[in-house]
Amino acid sequence: MTSGVVIRPLREEDASAVETMSREFAAYLKALDPSEEDVPPLTAASIRANAFGPEACVSGLVADSAGEPAGYLLYSIAFWADDVAPALFMPDLFVRETVRGAGIGRLLMQEAAQIIKARGGKRIIWTVWNKNPEAIAFYKRVGGELISSELLMTWSG
Repeated sequence: MTSGVVIRPLREEDASAVETMSREFAAYLKALDPSEEDVPPLTAASIRANAFGPEACVSGLVADSAGEPAGYLLYSIAFWADDVAPALFMPDLFVRETVRGAGIGRLLMQEAAQIIKARGGKRIIWTVWNKNPEAIAFYKRVGGELISSELLMTWSG
């Protein structure tokens, strides 16, 4: 199923391909609920600005299938006080519709797990939109657990 798929670190030359996939992701999410606000896609410029150079705040993985980008996973490493250890925060995981169900998402998650394990951590933390049943089912299949005792909060301060 995942034969020939290569999971590798995000490279600067991947920025345009990730932008394209991010646009596909935004269209997918908009189709789930057209009344929701548009999700702005990542741009090649924002990827280059945030993932490369001295001020990089995000890293990534790219899945290549048959020589073509098939998906990506973005992450940042931060401290998780509950474990007194680093955790991998995953703001974005996307697999192209044409290859969904082939195990690419699982491979991306497994590589992310190896990354945080190598850093001495044991946790990947992410959000999933409650209107995305396909993603929720996927995350449950790979062993994801809902943290019902905590609330996601944000501040634009």
